[in-house]
Formats: sequence, C-alpha cells, structure tokens
Amino acid sequence: MAVILIRWKVRDVEELIAEVYPAQEMKCPVHLYIGQEAVASGVCAHLKASDLVLSTHRSHGHYLAKGGKLESFFAELYGRAAGSSSGKGGSMHLLDLDVDDVRARVSELSALTQLSPTIHATGHSRPQWVG
Repeated sequence: MAVILIRWKVRDVEELIAEVYPAQEMKCPVHLYIGQEAVASGVCAHLKASDLVLSTHRSHGHYLAKGGKLESFFAELYGRAAGSSSGKGGSMHLLDLDVDDVRARVSELSALTQLSPTIHATGHSRPQWVG
C-alpha cells in the first residue's frame, strides 16, 4: 500500500476513535497517534513482512501501518476476546505476531529483555524498528 494511503488509514482510524471514545464503551484509555502518522507510515512502508516492530504507548499507527488487523484492533479497544490481546491489553498492549508487531508499555530496553526469547525463537536477530 502506498505511504499516503497508509497515512490516511491511520488518521481515519484515530479520528474515529476520538469521535466514539467519549461514549465510554471502550474498555481502556487511549493515546492517539494523530499528527504522527507520517512516521509509522514512512517507516513501515520500507520494512519487510518479517521485520519486527517494537512500540511504546502511543503507537496505534505502528500497529496499523505494519498491517495489524482492524477487526482485532477495535475488538481489543472494546475489551472483546477477539482482540489482538484477547481483550485484556487494551490500547496500551496491542500485539499481532502475524505481522511481527509487538507493543509494550515499558521501556524499549526492558521490553527487548522480556521479549528476547521470543525474538530468538522466531529467528529475528533484532527488532528492525523500535518506535
């Protein structure tokens, strides 16, 4: 997908979240990525499908730009079992190993330490982007 299309997708999703969040049906706090779409879109457009992305608390854009599933994304925000972290991680802990996107609300060094067995087991020598 072209970088500009990824960027628009991320912005559209973030604006939708901002619009529906006040209804208080989402089961988690959210940290919107509005205004930062170009970063995730530009970087992820140049990554291989197998490249690992490790993100922090404001990275809906990373998840979406890397190809995370919208259905899993929104299910997670609403606390549903079909969510990317079974509805337990919320906005802060999205995870989609099918697209090698890992999100953790911890420092990158701590997350790398915690994830090193998984990174090694999947054949990655290191994350290709820590954002």
